[in-house]
Amino acid sequence: MSFSFPKSLYHRIFAGEAVIHTPEDPYEILATNGLCSCIAFAGWEPHKKIGFMVHFGGAAQVADFYSRGIELLSSKCGREDLSTFQCAIRGGAEKIRCSPEILQALKKELHTHESIRFEIVQEDPLSDLSKLTVFQNPKSLSLDCGSGIFSDYNIDEDPEPRVKTPEEEAKDIKFSIFENLVYREAE
Repeated sequence: MSFSFPKSLYHRIFAGEAVIHTPEDPYEILATNGLCSCIAFAGWEPHKKIGFMVHFGGAAQVADFYSRGIELLSSKCGREDLSTFQCAIRGGAEKIRCSPEILQALKKELHTHESIRFEIVQEDPLSDLSKLTVFQNPKSLSLDCGSGIFSDYNIDEDPEPRVKTPEEEAKDIKFSIFENLVYREAE
C-alpha cells in the first residue's frame, strides 16, 4: 500500500506577481512568503468569492497594479457592479527605503476606483528588522478564497509548494521585478 500526499490547495505567489482567483480555480488558498522588504496586498469579495493577491517588490509595481490589475479584477467581477473587497496588507520593513514607498503608493490610490472598493480589514506592515533573527521569515500571508480568512502561510504545511522553474528564474534575472507585475492564473 503506498501513501500519497494530497494535492496542494495553495497557489503560491512570488515577488513581482499578482494572481486573481475565481471560484473555478483548482487552488483554494493564495499564499506568499518572504515579506521582508516586499509588501503583500490581498483581497476577497465575499459575494462572488473572488480573491486576489499581489506581492509588491517595488513602488512602480503598485502603479502597474492600479493601471492593469484593477482592470483584470474588474473584468472578473463583472464591470456593471461595484465590488467591495475585504483586504489585508502585510510585510515590509521600516528602515528599508522601498517598503515605505510601496506602502505609501498603495494607500494613495486605495479609494480612487469606480468599479472596485478596497476595505482594509487587516494591516501589519513595516516591521522593525532589528527584532528579527536571520533565520526567521519575517512575514507571510495566505488568503482562503472559500472563506475569506487571512492568516500566515506556513510552507511546511503545503504538500506541493510551487517553486520557480529555471525559465522563471532566468526571466527574473533579465526582467526588472521592480517595474511591472507578472499576472498569473491557476495552472
